[in-house]
Amino acid sequence: MPSRKGDPPTKNLGECAVLACAVHRHMVAVLDDSDARTVAISRDTRVVTSMWIIAEARKNLSEVDSEAAERIYADLVATDMRLPQVESFIGWAYEMGLLE
Repeated sequence: MPSRKGDPPTKNLGECAVLACAVHRHMVAVLDDSDARTVAISRDTRVVTSMWIIAEARKNLSEVDSEAAERIYADLVATDMRLPQVESFIGWAYEMGLLE
């Protein structure tokens, strides 16, 4: 992964592990970091984001209604996961075309 001068050697290790696994096992990489997604795409690896997964759960799982999707998003944000900071996940997902 691209690192900047002075970055610690452990920077981006999680993204590297996800990408390595996806490439070598021909799996889908779940990556929220845009640099990591760019690298994955350059290696012809399918990539999805956490936000996409929440939207897919909302669309395809009967037990994940809009309220549950909002809770899932809020729970992930509460872990300090770096996701888009939005007022409403559902509103954002509609704007991004993830929900119809």
